[in-house]
Amino acid sequence: SLLQINRHGVDLDGHWMAATDFAGLRHGIKTGATGGTAGASYVIAWRTAGGEEFELNGTNLLAPSDHSSQDYARILDTFYYFFVPDLIDRLAAAVRRGEAVLVGETPITRRGVSLASLARFGARDELVSYDSLEFKSESGQLVLSSKLNPWLSDSWVVADTWNAVIFRQLVEAVQRE
Repeated sequence: SLLQINRHGVDLDGHWMAATDFAGLRHGIKTGATGGTAGASYVIAWRTAGGEEFELNGTNLLAPSDHSSQDYARILDTFYYFFVPDLIDRLAAAVRRGEAVLVGETPITRRGVSLASLARFGARDELVSYDSLEFKSESGQLVLSSKLNPWLSDSWVVADTWNAVIFRQLVEAVQRE
């Protein structure tokens, strides 16, 4: 695979995505079996506003090797430098305009996030204000919960969930309004 990244966009094997079309990011370590052996591999994925998705993983550019962790870090640093600040600004502006912005299945609004209540049958979502929201990262997951009601929570595997890796920065940008 051939990957080229600059401030104008990303080219992966001849598939170009302009920086202004960057709509989602997910990354982390995925565990699973490959070729009959269990293991872990790095994943970096991005998507366009039109829904086209690209993924670097253990089968292409991030194949396990002595330098795969350095490659992973270098690629992520470049994404966070060139694309993530504008992505956060665009998503925060959409939230402030009242547009539907989801991280995983969780809606992000101007006033807070809707978290599922674990205490009820037929789980019902309740709005949790940003002031009452607690963030934790554990075992490759982002865990959100209410400081006021421990029964309200949600979690995502960051390697699988679009924009979970930038959730905290997105919340901060929405609150800067």
